[in-house]
Amino acid sequence: MKQITSCGPGLLIGIPTLGRPVPLSWAMKFKALNPPINYNTNYLIVAGKPVAEAREEICQSALDQGHKYVFFLGDDVEPCSLNTLKQMIFRMEQTDSIGVVGAVYCSKSEPTAPLVFKENGRGSYWDWKVGEFFSVTGLGMDCTLIRVDVLAHMSKPWFKTVDEDDFESNVNKADQWTEDLYFCNKLLEETDYEISISFVCGSAGRNGANRFGKPVVCRTRWQTLEFGSTTSPLGYCLSPGWQAESGGRRYGISARRHVQTSPQRAVRDSPCRD
Repeated sequence: MKQITSCGPGLLIGIPTLGRPVPLSWAMKFKALNPPINYNTNYLIVAGKPVAEAREEICQSALDQGHKYVFFLGDDVEPCSLNTLKQMIFRMEQTDSIGVVGAVYCSKSEPTAPLVFKENGRGSYWDWKVGEFFSVTGLGMDCTLIRVDVLAHMSKPWFKTVDEDDFESNVNKADQWTEDLYFCNKLLEETDYEISISFVCGSAGRNGANRFGKPVVCRTRWQTLEFGSTTSPLGYCLSPGWQAESGGRRYGISARRHVQTSPQRAVRDSPCRD
């Protein structure tokens, strides 16, 4: 009897895109992404479709082809580590109850905000530490690993952009969901799997600059921030490239003074380092 030594593909890397150019820094980090040893890896780029349709197509392909995991990477989000895939898959392999592992990155807005949520309808979750591994109710989907088995336990569509209202019926009600929060909410309602956060990533600007993050929320050279002060919470830094001199690491609570480090120092100090 012939022994079967291959069980098919292990990982599908999916990129939903509108086809816009990407900066060189993104291209180099994408090229350097390193899956774990002995992982058959396929790639699927879906261009020119609404993001919900693109994600649906990528996930359906992962399910049809028998992949174990599907990894979403946005064309404007840079992984903070060459070992991002290895570390995400490691988290999945150690905890069977986790269905989704993602990274924190920030919205492209002024002021910016981390796309990580503990309670839907209450805005971004701020009280986290760089390098902390914690459960959430929702996250941005542009640097996220999904266990494909999860999809078999969920009804379709998995992803849907919702923008509905009852104003024409004289009812003051509107319902709006981006496709990533729609997926996360459905996963928690229809399965027993958990959603977790493990990394901090950067958002690449269209001109190649990390304008909105790794993610950086504080734009001053340094700032004195005391608990209970009138300083806006947006003064706190959420970036591995910023170092708290006082040793405080829980943003919005204990960080007192921040100084910007050099790029080399930022890499060494980052919890996402190899």
